[in-house]
Amino acid sequence: MKSQQKIIGGLDLLKFLMALIIVNIHANLKDVVSGTVFLNLWEYVNSLAVPVFFVLSSYFLFKKIREVERRAGFKLIF
Repeated sequence: MKSQQKIIGGLDLLKFLMALIIVNIHANLKDVVSGTVFLNLWEYVNSLAVPVFFVLSSYFLFKKIREVERRAGFKLIF
C-alpha cells in the first residue's frame, strides 16, 4: 500500500545531487576540471550546493513536523 505522503521526486533528486557536490567539495576534486572551460561553472555550482542543500533539508524537516502536528492534534513547535 502506498503511503499517503506526497513524494516530491525532483526535490529529493536535487538534494541528493547537492549532497554529492558537498562530498566533492570536501574531497577537493577540483583538479578533475582544472584547465577546462567548465572550471567557472564547477566553482559556481559548488558555491550553491550548501545553501540549496540546507534549504531543501529545512523544507523536508518542517514538512515532517507539520505532518506530526496534524496527526497529534496540537502544535509541537511554534
